[in-house]
Amino acid sequence: MKSGPPPGRSYKDVFVVSKRIGEHVATHGYCGPDVQPVQHPNSERDPRSLREASIQDFRWIVRPTIERLRNVFDNHDDNGERLKDVVEMRDRLLKHARTDGRTVLLRKDSTSMKKEEIADDVGRAMLMLAESHELDEKMFAPSSPLSFVNLADVIEALEIVKGGEITLRMSLRLKKTLSGMKRKLKCEPGQKKLLGTRFDELSWPVNPVDSINFLFRDVLPKKSRVDLDDEYYDATEEVKQKRWGDVVTKFWLEAGESIRQLLLSVYNDEVASRFSDVEPFPVDTPTLEVPLDKLQFIFEMEYEYFREKLANRIWSDIEPSLCEQIFEIYYQQAEMLCEAIQEEYRSVYSETASLEHNAKVLLDIFLEVPPRHDDDRYIDSLRFPGSLTPEACDTFIERMEGAMDRWNELVDLAKKNEDMLWDPQTIDELDSFEPMFGQSCRRKRVYTLEYCVPEMVTEFLYRKLSYAEKVPKRWNFGDYVKKFCDDYTGSNNTMSLPYSESVERDARAMRLVQDFRSLSTYIYTRHHAMIALLPLLQHLSTHDCKRLVYALFIQRADDRGSKWECSRSNFSMRHFNSLDLRCSNLKILPCARGDDYDLSQLLNWHREKDYDLGMCNSHKVLSYMLGLPLPENIISAMGEFMVENLYQGNINDVNQNKTDNVRRVTDFLSRFCYERPKSAHIVWDYMREAIQNAIAAVEDLPENEIEPVQRSNWNKVITLLVVACIDMRAKRLLSHLNRLYQGTPLALLPENFVDFRSLAKRIKQKPLVLNDTLYYHSHSIHPNDM
Repeated sequence: MKSGPPPGRSYKDVFVVSKRIGEHVATHGYCGPDVQPVQHPNSERDPRSLREASIQDFRWIVRPTIERLRNVFDNHDDNGERLKDVVEMRDRLLKHARTDGRTVLLRKDSTSMKKEEIADDVGRAMLMLAESHELDEKMFAPSSPLSFVNLADVIEALEIVKGGEITLRMSLRLKKTLSGMKRKLKCEPGQKKLLGTRFDELSWPVNPVDSINFLFRDVLPKKSRVDLDDEYYDATEEVKQKRWGDVVTKFWLEAGESIRQLLLSVYNDEVASRFSDVEPFPVDTPTLEVPLDKLQFIFEMEYEYFREKLANRIWSDIEPSLCEQIFEIYYQQAEMLCEAIQEEYRSVYSETASLEHNAKVLLDIFLEVPPRHDDDRYIDSLRFPGSLTPEACDTFIERMEGAMDRWNELVDLAKKNEDMLWDPQTIDELDSFEPMFGQSCRRKRVYTLEYCVPEMVTEFLYRKLSYAEKVPKRWNFGDYVKKFCDDYTGSNNTMSLPYSESVERDARAMRLVQDFRSLSTYIYTRHHAMIALLPLLQHLSTHDCKRLVYALFIQRADDRGSKWECSRSNFSMRHFNSLDLRCSNLKILPCARGDDYDLSQLLNWHREKDYDLGMCNSHKVLSYMLGLPLPENIISAMGEFMVENLYQGNINDVNQNKTDNVRRVTDFLSRFCYERPKSAHIVWDYMREAIQNAIAAVEDLPENEIEPVQRSNWNKVITLLVVACIDMRAKRLLSHLNRLYQGTPLALLPENFVDFRSLAKRIKQKPLVLNDTLYYHSHSIHPNDM
């Protein structure tokens, strides 16, 4: 066998071609769009070829989604009058923000609130409850280990936790109802907290169940606290384990008999009954005789899970009539906050327009997202370059398949004619195909995205919701300011710069000041618009509610198993997840008073490093927009979103990404059913439609014609809907759920899926306690675990 390079080629030529092929060995580059990707064990990567994934996802996922988004956003009134209203509203928001140093209202993350703050919040609710109940009235049912605890005991315990007296101002109003006159108590904070600079100190109501949960956060022993204790950080494992045993023993002895009984009861009911390898404690076991290793196990298990179950048990043991009144107080606190917001933003709302119109304009401002930057090097800034009109979508598959056929043609020619691999023009053309489909050309790291299917949805949303003016790049503006400060405001500030460098410095300073004005203006108007919109959510029209819900949830999940590596389909997560509050601490907004003045303010902002805290994950958009009890119009829009983004008649209608997006919505639907049981039928109607659609998509199909991926996606949707029905206690839907256990649907269900009798029993039980948006559904029940 002859060794060495082919005739007329050097070893360097062989190396270059080998490098070209080697760089693409794991991709489609020199194999074409029809090659099946290599699947690794336990991999979540898409098993389809690029051709299959592109055509199927465009036909069944992307095209229907774009048409749905077209109906949601294209029907919006885009005439000149509306744009004029938006400009005038933005001007009023800026004027409001620049008056008396007003700052934006921030919601304190309940998960990071101190126990003293939680105790004060719960204590005020208990004082309101005490206005209509005797202090010696028992709080818990006779069957509860806490049956002896009365209202006065609870208030006293909360004052001990707070470390001081709990007080509040109250007013009493008489409200006429169908059943007669009714007393309505209202908590009234001081006027200074309603207006002016103290508005941002308004207390955001905390869901009652969360309050119990967070009160126990610092009470129950936690092993990680012992391990991270400075005194024991470098100690041996034996010493740490002994210290942990001492902490558990001390807590157990000081807890009191009733608390010990409560903890053992929760352990038996919520832990031992769920896991076959965990033994329950005998009912007659004296609490002080429980072995130390068993006590340690109770507190070493998943900490948040046990604490959540403990909070649920305490809430469930409270007398039902008191639970209802506590939630009424929670609703009153939410109403008080909304009234305070309306009062604060009275000068912002248009006096000549209806509340619905004010809500629409504020929503327009809130939904505006920063436009993409053409010069941004980050891949998530790239855009689909083609047209998204209905006509262009009609011919998209034909054009895409033409490009794929040419790709295959080149691959086949290269296999037949070895000399083509030495042709730079052939290599360049082969390299051009992967970037068209969102695949990485590893040699150049270039994307052109002409046929990147999921990017079409993202680009459509950007074209509809982008802010009209240029906003500096979100992630690296602080880096630009830091670089300017390092170059000119450090030790170099005392140096005399040559004329050319001083001109460059002044030009850079001017650009930074202009960007600072744009960034701060955009952030302030958007955040103020969001807060001003909160009390007006109930006045949004049906169409505007859908705009809000679709913007918040249509691309909420991050599909990390995507076939398209340059697109993660996370528009909603990127722009409606954490609030951008990098300018939230500015007392005076830049407003072109003078370049020197605004530059000085920019440098002070940099020194205080406000922007480091601006993207804090504790400031979640959903906890602001949807954290208060939701009105029925928003819930109806969420129900429509759920139905429209699940099965519509074909088994290919749903993928993992769509299921994950819908899951975010069902959490809010379940919470609504718990908080408003008399209105739960609104949600049940949408649930019934979603269940019927999912069953109809498969019931006429032979089981052997359903592919593994289709079966997996269908089971995930059914699991999602069944869990939601359990959370909602949707007894009215049992007859529809029963159809899952017949014909093809039954054949598709996993072997360990819950049987119908157990499912019906679970749905008929006492409603689950659902927590607030910041901390609920961290441990959803799977039907296979029931």
